[in-house]
Amino acid sequence: MKKPNTLFNYIGLFVLFTTLYSCASYNLYTPRYDQRLGDKMKREIESAPLKYPILIEKENQRIYDYVNGIVDTLLNTGLIQYKNEFAWEVKLLDDAEVLNAFVTPGGYIYVYTGLIKYLDSEDQLAGVLAHEIAHADLRHASRQMSQKNSLSTVLLVAGGATGTDLLADIGASLVSLKFSRSFEKEADRMAIRLLCATDYQADGLAGFFEKLESNGNNRLPAFLSTHPNPGKRVEKIKKSAADLNCQGTETNRRTYQRMKRWLQ
Repeated sequence: MKKPNTLFNYIGLFVLFTTLYSCASYNLYTPRYDQRLGDKMKREIESAPLKYPILIEKENQRIYDYVNGIVDTLLNTGLIQYKNEFAWEVKLLDDAEVLNAFVTPGGYIYVYTGLIKYLDSEDQLAGVLAHEIAHADLRHASRQMSQKNSLSTVLLVAGGATGTDLLADIGASLVSLKFSRSFEKEADRMAIRLLCATDYQADGLAGFFEKLESNGNNRLPAFLSTHPNPGKRVEKIKKSAADLNCQGTETNRRTYQRMKRWLQ
């Protein structure tokens, strides 16, 4: 039997690549890949306790229950596409100087204690968590890696690379991944929809940015690097919440202030 012409294989895959690249939402990877990538990143994070000082859950059960309760509220809005497929596991990182939160593919959520202490109310934390959940559920990491590494991935496939090879290649790149401006805006929009489906004040995320702006952005978190102007983001968040006619008013400020004392 005559073997297929390798050149034609490459041409066909290149045509596929150029077609996919014209669509911003395309993804070369399956949701299962997102979960496997997340599992890999989780293991790497747990193996580096000096860099990622995870707060021991058994010794801090109240604070974990509190944050998990917020996450569960957001996951139960009926708006999460991969609610049952992804892990949605929360870990708190014990560093009071870092204002940051991030999520891996597959829904492993990491929140620094510095961010929790910095915020003023539960709706603000819910807004940040909704933003991170949105990144995972919209599969931004694998979508961005698809765009960034499309041609190299296509060539790897054409050259006979296995799923394990691709997983290792992409997993190494995810450590330094920063989401594009368009993905950050998309995550903001989904976060507002998630909050709007709860009793929380839907523009809670705006309160976080307002506080950053009032402080002169002196402690701008890493995950806001693609948005140097929190003021404009506040305007868009508030407008979106108003356009959706969101009815929630809960901030749970007193409860949140009491919860913060558990970290002291």
